[in-house]
Amino acid sequence: MAKRIKSHPVRLFFRSLRVGFFLGTRQLRRSSKAMSALIVLIMMLTFLNLVVVTGVLTGLPHGAEVAYRLHYAGDILISAPDDKRFLERSQALRREVSALPEVSATSARYVSAGRAESIRRDFIEGDDLPDRITAQIAGIHPEDEAAVTGLDRFIVDGQYLSLGDTEGIMMSHELLAGYESGAPVFDQTLEGISIGDRIRVTVGDNTRDFVLRGVLETKAQVANRRIYMLDTRLREMLERVDSNVNEIAIRLHHPNDAPITKATIQSFDSARAAVVELAEESLGQFLTDIKETFTILGTGIGGIGLVVAAITIFIVIFINAITRRRYIGILKGIGIGGLAIEFAYVVQALAYVLVGSLIGLGLIYRVLVPHFAANPIDFPFSDGVLLAPIEATIARMLLLIVTTVVAGYVPAKLITRQNTLDAILGR
Repeated sequence: MAKRIKSHPVRLFFRSLRVGFFLGTRQLRRSSKAMSALIVLIMMLTFLNLVVVTGVLTGLPHGAEVAYRLHYAGDILISAPDDKRFLERSQALRREVSALPEVSATSARYVSAGRAESIRRDFIEGDDLPDRITAQIAGIHPEDEAAVTGLDRFIVDGQYLSLGDTEGIMMSHELLAGYESGAPVFDQTLEGISIGDRIRVTVGDNTRDFVLRGVLETKAQVANRRIYMLDTRLREMLERVDSNVNEIAIRLHHPNDAPITKATIQSFDSARAAVVELAEESLGQFLTDIKETFTILGTGIGGIGLVVAAITIFIVIFINAITRRRYIGILKGIGIGGLAIEFAYVVQALAYVLVGSLIGLGLIYRVLVPHFAANPIDFPFSDGVLLAPIEATIARMLLLIVTTVVAGYVPAKLITRQNTLDAILGR
């Protein structure tokens, strides 16, 4: 007897759920198709708002991070410590790194602060000051740099540097007034310069005249702040008698091997006086802060849509229950419990949000993500993509489901608490 009493509430609970499921599905079949489609559309748009807005906002700094890795840092970047002017034993270190089977290519660079100025007569005659900018000067081996960063693919005017071209330089479109699109990214640009014009470059106490061979355009802002020349030429201007470079960019066959390869490089004796970092580690705090800020913004905007969806479901269920008060009273009068009736409305809300979310899920991964991957948003500082990790997407879907179920349960609970006789009589 004791066992029967203990199990009775459990049987009653599951019976109420079965009855509630039957009532809910029956009401869904008899409901207005247009109204149901509208509610599903609202659920779908809310889900897309939760995922897509955050995904696009976080996709902007992600695109900048990808461009930084692909077109400047490589998978691993080795640089000199802050208290050193260059990488000690850098040639020995590069030989050891290049011998690793995981490494595809390396590019060693000389880097120095410098300035460039136009030497066109119409800019320097009279009382006008020379048109001048300050920038980093990078000395590269053209073939090595192309193998690591693909810099040769980003020439928008002129040509890429060739081996033996000791008189040529390349500059970013953002350093030349005639090439930048929209507002200038940098405060200083050279005016009236085009391919074939001569530019005076000063590094330390040495000044040389060069010819502009190519204009490049990348999404990596570090690369855009540099003027490129042959490594042998910059080494000569720096009056360096040693061959120690300032940084080494490393490209791997498989980027996922970067953490293990980094640890291997750090174990070399030649790397003891070097800073060895993964591409994302060398980015600095600025881009990380931007990613976190955009994530917060996307979450806030998505939260507004979540509130709108909850209010919509609440109103729909509440109006539905109000108009069916007499029906609810009759159900209670013939012995159907309040839990079964409340669960019927939860089933309706759950059906709407599941169908809407599943449609949204299909649109995201079948349409939107592939579309943005093939056609990234062209922003000045990155190629924006839709960043939608499946774990985060499922978490947002569950959040929407829980919110909607609660929003459907509350009005049903309010109506079923009414006195049964009053509900039947419509009072």
